[in-house]
Amino acid sequence: MVLHINLSGDQYATITSAYTQTMTHTDEIKELFYEDLRRIIRGVPHQDKLIVLGDCNAHVGANSDPWSRVLSHHNIGRSNSNSQLLLSKCAKFNLTVINTVFQQVKNYKTTWMHPRSKH
Repeated sequence: MVLHINLSGDQYATITSAYTQTMTHTDEIKELFYEDLRRIIRGVPHQDKLIVLGDCNAHVGANSDPWSRVLSHHNIGRSNSNSQLLLSKCAKFNLTVINTVFQQVKNYKTTWMHPRSKH
């Protein structure tokens, strides 16, 4: 889904909602998702504010050093196999994972809890 909004005068924002496949899908299927997202991003006028919302099924982990252009230092936990794909695409598209930018209480940094281990 893509939404193009007039902010004021000649300033616009383009918002897209994107949900990728889970960890059980093949890398080829995940790449197709990112190819579709690339097409959408390339179609956004350069002067627009771009916001990509959604769930990429990735845990980016606490190590933000290699990804300083993409991540801030308020992240948590360990990365998973989807994180490398997400972070490389964010770097390519010049995007930032916003929920790592703002300092939050630890229990607000994640959106899912394992039912048995409670992690």
